[in-house]
Amino acid sequence: MSRLPTRASLIQCWPLFLIFVVWLIVFWRVNTGQTVVGFRDSGYLYYPYFQWIDEQWAAGDIPLWNPYCGLGHPVVGDGTSSVFYPGKLVFWLRFLSYPSRYGIYLSMHVLWAAIGTWCFVRKLGGGPLGAGLGAFSYAFGGSVLFQTTNVVFLVSAAWLPFALLLVWQMLKRNHIASAVIAAVPVAMMVLGGDPQMAYMVLLVAIGLATSTMFLRRKSRRLYGKPSLGAKLSRWRYAMFAGRQVMVFGMVAFCLSAIQILPTYVWSQNSTRDDAACKNWSEVYEPLVAGSAREATYQFSQPPWSLAELFVSDFSGKPFPIHQRWTRGIPSDDRFWTPSLYVGLIAILFALSGIRLWGRQRKLVWLSCLAIFFGLASFGWYGPVWLVNELRLGLGQQSLDGIANPVGGVYWAMTVLVPKFYLFRYPAKLFAICSLAVCVLAGLTFGKKKPVGNFPFVAPLLIGLFATVGVAGDVISLPTVNADAFFGPFDEQGAIRSLRYSLLQSLAIAVTVFMFAIAIRTTKRGSGLAFLLLFVVAIVDVATSNYWLLAQVPAQTFEEKLEAEEHLAIRKASKLAAGRPVSFVRNNALPKNWAAEQSASRLEEVVRWRRESLHPKCNLGTGCRVASSFSSIENRSNMRFTSLHASWLNKRLVSDPTGLRWTHMLKVHEADQYETRKLNSQVANRAWVLPGAVDVESIDREWKAYWDFGFSEPNNHCKELDWSNNTLALDVVVDQESILVFNSLPVSGWRIEMTNVESGELVTDCQIDGSDFFVLARVNPGRWIVELVYDPVELKVGAGISVVAWMLLTLGVICAVAVRAKRSANDR
Repeated sequence: MSRLPTRASLIQCWPLFLIFVVWLIVFWRVNTGQTVVGFRDSGYLYYPYFQWIDEQWAAGDIPLWNPYCGLGHPVVGDGTSSVFYPGKLVFWLRFLSYPSRYGIYLSMHVLWAAIGTWCFVRKLGGGPLGAGLGAFSYAFGGSVLFQTTNVVFLVSAAWLPFALLLVWQMLKRNHIASAVIAAVPVAMMVLGGDPQMAYMVLLVAIGLATSTMFLRRKSRRLYGKPSLGAKLSRWRYAMFAGRQVMVFGMVAFCLSAIQILPTYVWSQNSTRDDAACKNWSEVYEPLVAGSAREATYQFSQPPWSLAELFVSDFSGKPFPIHQRWTRGIPSDDRFWTPSLYVGLIAILFALSGIRLWGRQRKLVWLSCLAIFFGLASFGWYGPVWLVNELRLGLGQQSLDGIANPVGGVYWAMTVLVPKFYLFRYPAKLFAICSLAVCVLAGLTFGKKKPVGNFPFVAPLLIGLFATVGVAGDVISLPTVNADAFFGPFDEQGAIRSLRYSLLQSLAIAVTVFMFAIAIRTTKRGSGLAFLLLFVVAIVDVATSNYWLLAQVPAQTFEEKLEAEEHLAIRKASKLAAGRPVSFVRNNALPKNWAAEQSASRLEEVVRWRRESLHPKCNLGTGCRVASSFSSIENRSNMRFTSLHASWLNKRLVSDPTGLRWTHMLKVHEADQYETRKLNSQVANRAWVLPGAVDVESIDREWKAYWDFGFSEPNNHCKELDWSNNTLALDVVVDQESILVFNSLPVSGWRIEMTNVESGELVTDCQIDGSDFFVLARVNPGRWIVELVYDPVELKVGAGISVVAWMLLTLGVICAVAVRAKRSANDR
């Protein structure tokens, strides 16, 4: 018979329908375009970046090169662009406003995370209520919901439940197809912009296969037609698991090769590679502030933040009013997510289901995932840090010559796992811990007899702690400095928020205790008790974490820029024949922010980012900023930014709003600065250096050459056509010269010169050696020159991915046809 959903199975999905209703309510304003998630990267990176990419697609161009930030960078090489991610098809619904499409893109991944966790719990044997609890707790928990502010990590968190579930099934079933299907969500993570999470899933698969092989004395049963019920020896299982993992990794690579290959080539000159240790002694050395190794451990999860699992808003809200009291702890790092809360009910049932050994392998596996990645998220807070804190507490000196992360899980991964040091921000790994916790809760919740006595003991302890915190004026907070964005610390507000959170935890703990008694003592009515507890859990998490969406009115992103009026950017671009305005932005924050509190500070920050044309916010204006901002920073781009800033940082003028702007100014021989007319404040896309010029001197004597190329209109070059990927020039020279293109000299550029008089075609004219510009040698005469960004790695990757997706689609169609034929024969 055909496996169609039965009425009973649809009825069992009612918790998922309830989650969908809550999702509609929570994201209504975001989905309808009334508000936009405007905090952190969502406001000043993803929103304008995705809008610009969408505009390129709408114009019929493939967005390959971004020429507006620094010397430019390849769009596909920057994983955060997620140009070819299938989920981006939602942006093609252009009958909706862009804020609405952007909001749907964010919210649909939260819903997808809930659906994936639901399937995860159900496939591992959990009931409908348990699956509903795990799904809602994970998707609307702090580790996922707050990633609406950092979109690529939201995408990977949404695919993570499917990836881990399919990995679990892949190593149980003797089918190549299971390994192929498991590769799909991993490929989606890479295409969505987060290769690190895909790497983590591969490591989880290897770890699960290895532990299964070595830790079980008895042989393992596999389920599949070649070996149904057959027992495998340890050696045969190793061969089977190795095959599955290899197929899994290869298929994931092929499906996402269109993203992997350009990113790999772009990362070859990345500043992240500086984090590699040249010898074993360096892995123990203290971290130097500002170094690449130090950046690797930024956004580490402080151990005391685990209290946020039990008490919502334990650390305090950081925005829009500064109430985050943990900022006063000397060792506190920047938060990756301001709350880890997944609901006290989920935490209690997850803790009751933890197993580190025994016959319940799924519970052991999930418990190990939660503990391992929870410890890995600590990052900088390693064993040496703990020893140093204890020594300082005892009045002794800290250990010298040893870095704080040494001995920690994340430190071990950077040392032992190949190329892991290229990734950053350990707190990102807590998403895996959060998923494992929520799935554990889902497997335990809904059972008539909860495992162990934890639902009895834990609520009592938490209730006692909460009661002490709420009663009397016993809460004492450390001294907290003002925040540069959100102003002075609101101590009274922080105390009120903490007391409210403790009171909420007390109420939830008492509720769990009462329901635990009811479930244990009555044979009837336990289903109703779990139902009510499930509803309480949804209300608890939804009301506690709603503020994490950090919504800003959509019109804040659509307002006409005062900077555009002040600099007359559009007018200048026309008068300059399409040459983009170039400037260095000033990063100084308004001084009043640190001294004043404002309930609308998120809106003010968005306006400031847009008005100061933060990299990516400048894309819609058509002007170029000297600085760059991307997931993988190029060494040459960073050096150019530094030199360009030092070249122009003294040429600042103030506009009426008090914001500071850098105009392009002419440098006279006497080092006097004179403001140029606005229509000449342009950066030529290309210029000619007449005569024989030493290539190395172009980078070495940057001041002279940049003043020539960035200030004066070049009469030797006339732009014929320009797009983000192609520049066509009419070049006339009377002697052998060097043509300088204002673009970063990465692999992928192709230069073709056609002589207007003779028709001669020259393709081998590119000169190597410059760190900053693409150079070409031009012979005397008149030439039509085309500079085209056409990276071969993108073509190869696209070919591999297209073939892989076609074969996968064909395989799915064949499998469906075979199943349909079997069902027809059964009838």
